[in-house]
Amino acid sequence: MMRLAGFDRVLGRKLHAFDSAWLAQMLARYPQVALDIGTGDGRYVLDLARNEPDLLCLGIDPVAEAMETSSRVSSAKRGGCPNAIFMRSSLEQLPGPLEGIADRLSVNYPWGSLLAAVARAERRAMAQLRATCKVGATVSIYLNFSVFEDRSYSDRLGLGGALEFLSSGTFVEAFAASGFTVVAHRLFEGDPPFRSAWGRQLVRNSGRRSMHIEARACSVTPAVKGE
Repeated sequence: MMRLAGFDRVLGRKLHAFDSAWLAQMLARYPQVALDIGTGDGRYVLDLARNEPDLLCLGIDPVAEAMETSSRVSSAKRGGCPNAIFMRSSLEQLPGPLEGIADRLSVNYPWGSLLAAVARAERRAMAQLRATCKVGATVSIYLNFSVFEDRSYSDRLGLGGALEFLSSGTFVEAFAASGFTVVAHRLFEGDPPFRSAWGRQLVRNSGRRSMHIEARACSVTPAVKGE
């Protein structure tokens, strides 16, 4: 078994070496693949896998402990969900073994460096996300828009300018330069249409707004290395 640096499979409290042969076997079993980057507690991935048993669903997050419960549920011998897989890794490690495998890509209420990367469409980070996708892959991104509307808070997070960038639609061109065609984007209030403890904590009963961006991976694939 050849261990892939920067990628570990999460099984409850245990981490297992993630190897290319195992991944190839899993990809051969399912006609389509969904990647959820910054998956947090993994509930979104677990629900998606249960609703679509022919879809291989991979949740990626740098914090293994956050995925512990969902990974334990998915790997249970009875009532488990074998098409839900959880991996410890980060945006900085992508694409690695996940290059060109995704038919669907989702980023739901990111935080930290992932939020900054998406909200400002940082070239290298967006190229890394694009590198995980097949041509034509669908992309869904949910952002806590209220973060950008609070100027002082946004500045403290290093997100200055993100409000204008997103509100003006300038990000559409930046996404295109990174290999994504934006097909729709909207602002809304209230809960997101999926289970996510982090997402619902951010918006529930708060009057806060979210932004949803829908896109497709186009044929232009920027290089990941360099700027």
